[in-house]
Amino acid sequence: MLTFRESVEESLLTIPEVRPLQERMTRYIQDFKDGTFGLSYLGYLLYCNGRNPRGLSRTNSKGLAYFDSENLFGIGVFRRETENGKGHLMVVAPRGLNSGIATAVELFAKKAVKAAPQLQGQLLYVRFLKSNQYGEFLKKGFSPVAEQPWHPEAFAEDETYNHAIIHLENILDFSARNRKQIKIFNSSKRNRQAFNRFENFLKRYGIEWKTDAFSSVEDARSIVTDHFRMLKQANKQIGSVPEDYWNILEANKKGRFAVIMKVCKGGKELPASVFVGEKISKNRVALYCTISRRDQTKYQRELNLPAEELIGFNGLSVYSFIKAFVEIKKQFPEIEEVHLGGSETPELNAYKRRLGSTNAPTYWVCKKL
Repeated sequence: MLTFRESVEESLLTIPEVRPLQERMTRYIQDFKDGTFGLSYLGYLLYCNGRNPRGLSRTNSKGLAYFDSENLFGIGVFRRETENGKGHLMVVAPRGLNSGIATAVELFAKKAVKAAPQLQGQLLYVRFLKSNQYGEFLKKGFSPVAEQPWHPEAFAEDETYNHAIIHLENILDFSARNRKQIKIFNSSKRNRQAFNRFENFLKRYGIEWKTDAFSSVEDARSIVTDHFRMLKQANKQIGSVPEDYWNILEANKKGRFAVIMKVCKGGKELPASVFVGEKISKNRVALYCTISRRDQTKYQRELNLPAEELIGFNGLSVYSFIKAFVEIKKQFPEIEEVHLGGSETPELNAYKRRLGSTNAPTYWVCKKL
């Protein structure tokens, strides 16, 4: 039996401009990239994916895309977290080579309802809009997303709080002549202390830290799964689920950024952090997966560490980010900025600000189909 999303997608694929999202579409996406977070192949994989249980598609697990040579956007169909049954049409990061992207989305919406009448009365959400696009959609009769919130605690999911951009010159010391040994770092005292705490933790317990090229999807999935398990236990899981990440973890291709970081002791290795990203402009990388395994008991059990509070362990997240920034600069010397996306919660937003990020606003709109 088809899911609601699968039945809608079957109908949408009768529209000539709609096609399954596949790797070969990167050549079209490349022409539209503008340095924004949602507009990339990995961005579309993350936000259009058909592996989320609230928008399950066994036939198009990566999602769909619209391309008519002048306009491009990703397409997904999802239920809101508090709903059962049907789902809503999601347009992701619409961009056009000419003005009038709101008109293009409106025309697509009309074709979508005609092709898939089961969408009638559902909502159309459009996300990852720039400020000028936001105004354009409002003039077309779309409403701010707060009028039809996607989630009761995060009305615009991970765009509820502004996107965060890291300027690497504020984090790393570029005075080092050898780029492979970039010195850390021009950063806040708080970040330096956290970095040093975790480095001392590694020395204190005789642990080696390794950063490897991405080689094992299963290792990466184990980190993501543990992360969401902890969020669920702390009642902090909003919107996202582990399955959202499976597509991007499997899309490790040459030219993208993908590293897995491990801790090693006594011949044992434990995957600790995974970072996956893609260039979204000449000097900017977007990171779509920035997840660390923060369950202290896992490290104690796997590495045979003392069953007590591990001194300095709480610096893991900052340490991992700094190491990821260094690795980005090694692999892509031209990169000056790292885009970390937005946040669902004030805690995550505050963490990114403490890391040294600046704000990059982004917008959602919605309309009844």
